[in-house]
Amino acid sequence: FSGSGVVSASGNQAATLDKASGTGRAANDWILTLNMSRYDTAEPYVLYFDHRDYQDAADANDSVWVRGNQGAPWIGIYDLARASSGSYQSVGPLRVSAALSQNNQAYSPSFQVRFGQEGRNTVNGSPADGRSFDNIRLTQQDLTLSSFPQPAQVCGLSAQEPVSVALTNTGLDTIAAGNSLQLTYQLDTNTYPAQSVTLNQPVAPGDSVTVQLNQAFDLSAGDTAYRLQASVQWQPDLKADNDTATRTITVPDPN
Repeated sequence: FSGSGVVSASGNQAATLDKASGTGRAANDWILTLNMSRYDTAEPYVLYFDHRDYQDAADANDSVWVRGNQGAPWIGIYDLARASSGSYQSVGPLRVSAALSQNNQAYSPSFQVRFGQEGRNTVNGSPADGRSFDNIRLTQQDLTLSSFPQPAQVCGLSAQEPVSVALTNTGLDTIAAGNSLQLTYQLDTNTYPAQSVTLNQPVAPGDSVTVQLNQAFDLSAGDTAYRLQASVQWQPDLKADNDTATRTITVPDPN
């Protein structure tokens, strides 16, 4: 998948489509077939990849398609020609599950992604032609607000009680340090300003990170039930049904 004149986005190889020397035009396809029989379009799986062209002119086959099985119609999800610049471009997230669902298709043992290219010459020809693809990922990115670790107990709470939330990576990729997200929260009917958070460590799939809320809360009244609610917003997370958590703190009567 690499040869003379081919440039990779990372590592030393890239999947490359071009035409052997000679006259005429060639339409090329590179098709990935994946067993997705355990997956459901109700889950928001997305496609990422990097690509670059080698002076490749815009043609009809310079696109990316998906289909639920090898006998289903192709569904176009990205026009490669709109981001041609001669250097690598990062693409994604492309909403694969949504595209399949909207076209009445589902994942199967023969789910396919098709990368296309059309041209008249090789990547090192004169003029050059062709396209390379690298760093291809079909994944789900999901950050769940899973719990309120603090306060750990309900007795002797103060008028300035600190509260923390746990964020769990329930996706398939490690979330890199430096990612930005936003927390919103309320106590009973009282809302507070949104809190911006930058992760200072990577969060591997299944791992959690604890974040202290900027706001301290008055949880000092005895014989009272307080209702805390918090939500997390992270731009790559397309699964919203686990972004919010609620905790009821019932403070006993001190007498």
